[in-house]
Amino acid sequence: MNQSKSDLFYANLPPTPDFDIVASGSGFAPLPDDWTVMVADVTDSTGAIERGEYKSVNMVGAASIVSVLNACDGTPVPFMFGGDGGVVVVPPSLKKSASTRLAALRDNSHDLFGLDLRAAAIPVADLRRAGRDVLVQKLSLGGGNSLAMFAGGGVALADEWLKQPDGNGHHLPEEAGGRSLDLTGLSCRWQPLKSQRGLMLTLIVQCTGSRLNPA
Repeated sequence: MNQSKSDLFYANLPPTPDFDIVASGSGFAPLPDDWTVMVADVTDSTGAIERGEYKSVNMVGAASIVSVLNACDGTPVPFMFGGDGGVVVVPPSLKKSASTRLAALRDNSHDLFGLDLRAAAIPVADLRRAGRDVLVQKLSLGGGNSLAMFAGGGVALADEWLKQPDGNGHHLPEEAGGRSLDLTGLSCRWQPLKSQRGLMLTLIVQCTGSRLNPA
């Protein structure tokens, strides 16, 4: 596959090992206009979790990322796990294959996991025209591993559009029989943790007031 300069944008983005730099809003780079935000979300995940199906919810969320990464065939792309869904942003050369694989998962999700999945492919350029940006930073985790960090509000807007009845025109069409489904490497390992003091708390904090919008 011939890769353009745009295709290699994320691969060539230098990582930072300093989380303080990320937290300060420094070093974020705008993703190219011709990249596409692939976004997926479990329908009524709140109800599924209340029914005790949280493991299945997480598995489908992980599957939405794995299905797209398998379509990328090793090309580095930024992604984010949301618990009940995922976001992967892909270059133009991978948009078609990524859309096909994610649509195949959406079409098979109920049969495989008992949960319905929404999926959309939203151009970065469309999000910018709507007044949001898609900025990315690569945080080094050591050992050659890195984690994508998003800002600019574009990813959050993509999630809002995904949940609209018509997906704001970006919902993926049905894939032919789900034959392109590829979940190779999917793993969502659970290891129960015991509370040391009788209470376990998870705190998720989202920035609401800075020069950089949250993801």
